[in-house]
Amino acid sequence: MHAIWTDLCTLIDQAKLLYKVHADCKCKATPDYQVGDNILILLLDSTTYKKLHKFTKHYLTPAVVKCIIKWNVVEVELPLELEGVHPMFNITKLKLWTNLDAVMFLGQNLLPPELEPGK
Repeated sequence: MHAIWTDLCTLIDQAKLLYKVHADCKCKATPDYQVGDNILILLLDSTTYKKLHKFTKHYLTPAVVKCIIKWNVVEVELPLELEGVHPMFNITKLKLWTNLDAVMFLGQNLLPPELEPGK
């Protein structure tokens, strides 16, 4: 009886390890943001609850990381146009600024037309 129990425990441990290996393959590493990094904020869920059109800009203008609260929460310096938005964001709503993103913001307003003040 004891031999069956130990065999069963080893099989369960092997199954746990197999599940962990497959689960870790699908997980992405969390990005390391540093104070002073330029980031983009995902527009959806931060300023509106409406569904965005596919040609609408999905990220706000670049912002700067002001403080790292926890490993998954970042405080951001927002521009004056977004003073009503809370400055703390989860890292799933952020993206590191790259030089390719600079082309996306040339000559564009900060907010899409449906979110501009006075409309």
